[in-house]
Amino acid sequence: MKPNRRRIILYVAGILAAVVVPVAGAFLLAFLGPAPYLLNEDGLGPEWSSPRQYPDGSTVSVTAFPSSAAAVHEAESISQSLPTSSTSQTMNVVRYTRADDQRRGLLLPVDRRLVQVEAADDRAVDERLRALPFIRENPEKNLMWLLFTDHTGVALSGLGLYILGLGVFMARGASWAAEIAPAARTPPVAVDTLRSRILALNDLDLPFHVREESNRLVAEWRIADARWVGLMEAGGLRDVHRIYMELDPDGHGVRSLDERRTVSWSAGIARLGGSFSFFRGISFFEYSRGVMMGVFFRDGRWTMKAYDYRFVLSEMKAPLVQAIVGSGWRFTPVVTLSRSLSRVLG
Repeated sequence: MKPNRRRIILYVAGILAAVVVPVAGAFLLAFLGPAPYLLNEDGLGPEWSSPRQYPDGSTVSVTAFPSSAAAVHEAESISQSLPTSSTSQTMNVVRYTRADDQRRGLLLPVDRRLVQVEAADDRAVDERLRALPFIRENPEKNLMWLLFTDHTGVALSGLGLYILGLGVFMARGASWAAEIAPAARTPPVAVDTLRSRILALNDLDLPFHVREESNRLVAEWRIADARWVGLMEAGGLRDVHRIYMELDPDGHGVRSLDERRTVSWSAGIARLGGSFSFFRGISFFEYSRGVMMGVFFRDGRWTMKAYDYRFVLSEMKAPLVQAIVGSGWRFTPVVTLSRSLSRVLG
């Protein structure tokens, strides 16, 4: 019993598109759009052949290169070689803070030239840049340049909202893609009947058991059972899984959340650690082993054939999923069982 492969493909494609399309679009807008500054060669006299220093302490140097690509490469090299405490880059323009004297700097490739400005602070840097006779702002504005220079707060807020929306989409989409529906025309049994069928797994000689906890069912490895501890330690059990199942009688669905903790062994005694993954409970490829061999739910009862357990999540989850969907109920992995959060995350 496996999730719908088409849903998984659509989900993965949707995630890739949601990440790749905006990033590629931003790069295209940034690097194929108008340059933020233009160079006026007539303003470059012989006085700019060496660095210049001004009374306010600011300095300006202009270096010529064979190509614009060479100027961009040199800007990156200088930013990496300077002793800096912070560096930021918008498109090809680099701003930095020197670690030695805390002066602020700007590396601006324009055409085949590289302009470097240093001053006491950003305001002095910008004023010196505007006063240069050979540099002027491009009247054709680049959208990405405007967003990350003049409207940085708006850009960062939009990026944060998009990341939040993407997280919600990933959570809800993962539940949708990993959901397993019962076969067509399989009538759903009553909730008490399903609960009894799942609890009936405890009557089999399995390395996990199912217990009731409040209004949920919890499946977990028998790490305190002398019958299984030795086999688990010898079999290399390193992750102890616990599966929480919440039964929804109105929608005939079971919401499932996986919890994983690390385990170490000492003389047959398990010592639990902790581990957390955002997409715990969302697993696409761990339901096949154990369904066609080992544990079967057929004609309203369990049967079993002996075989070597691997003590992995699929060994526990497969018979649970089979009991749920075989009873006409949907199995839906989720990232949270919280009622309030589930309205958003699914």
